[in-house]
Amino acid sequence: MARITSFHEGQHNPNARPHTETECSFSFVEVHGEPMVNLATFGSKDRQKKGSTSQTIQLDREAALALVEILRRQFDDI
Repeated sequence: MARITSFHEGQHNPNARPHTETECSFSFVEVHGEPMVNLATFGSKDRQKKGSTSQTIQLDREAALALVEILRRQFDDI
């Protein structure tokens, strides 16, 4: 579980390959009175324990705004 506090652009990886596809659920939570978005991914279809949470991340308002800007840079039609 991780709370994202900042983003920075990494190096371009020319050998990047597609990752295993999975689903992600989101929920709205409050942590110490602060609103957050909680994202949880689940194991792949081949995972032994199906349906179990694999990773979770939390975004506060500042991190969410930063992510929106990153997404707009990559996808100019949103």
